[in-house]
Amino acid sequence: MKLISLKTPQYENCEVLSPEGQLMFRCCRKKALWYLDRNLGKKIIDDPLTVQLTFVPKGAGHIDDPYFLQKMENRCVVCGSEEFLTRHHIVPYCYRKFFPDQLKNHRSYDVMALCIPCHRSYEEHALELKEILANQHSAPISGTGIKYDKELARARGAAAALLTNRHKMPPERQEELLSRVKTYLKKEITDVDMQELVDKDPYDFGNYTHHGKIVIEQITDIEVFVQEWRQHFIYKMQPQFLPSHWTVYRPVDHK
Repeated sequence: MKLISLKTPQYENCEVLSPEGQLMFRCCRKKALWYLDRNLGKKIIDDPLTVQLTFVPKGAGHIDDPYFLQKMENRCVVCGSEEFLTRHHIVPYCYRKFFPDQLKNHRSYDVMALCIPCHRSYEEHALELKEILANQHSAPISGTGIKYDKELARARGAAAALLTNRHKMPPERQEELLSRVKTYLKKEITDVDMQELVDKDPYDFGNYTHHGKIVIEQITDIEVFVQEWRQHFIYKMQPQFLPSHWTVYRPVDHK
């Protein structure tokens, strides 16, 4: 897994107020400016950018929710580092993508700031849990239903080698590879035949089913599944800088 540090802060902590002046939620600067650009709000202060809505919103945002109303710190929740930060999804995307639609919209609670070293460390632990789930649910991490044509792969490799490096090969090596391609195609061959062979994919994904899909289809309680990942993260990483009010047991569909 390639990790790239964030170019902008994960938390910009801009404030959006109700028409009555009550803090509804915090957001990124881009979202706060969206309200201003459309004359849906008025600027109260610049730092942090605070916008008061000028219309009656349909919902109450996060009013009375101390977790989402607090100022979030841009630091690794494990070690406290403020450098090389990344976004870490506690429940891996390979499972979340198969959650019911109504639960996919409630995901920011389980997105944590991790520095690259801590993120790499946890991904190794996460793989261990994925392998346990793979065994429990007969769901290979590579998925199921993939067909691999070994003979095609060998002939394809021989054809590619001939097309790119034939001029560098000794005659006996050329004959060996040509023989492999001829045997597979069962005819005399041309460069066009070899290029067509190189363009073929030895993998057939026609009946492929994703590991995460197999697992989630067997999960009867998404709440328990999410809590298992949260507990796993806490146990393995022992984070010292979690945001206040964060708990393993917050309902998944809590807005």
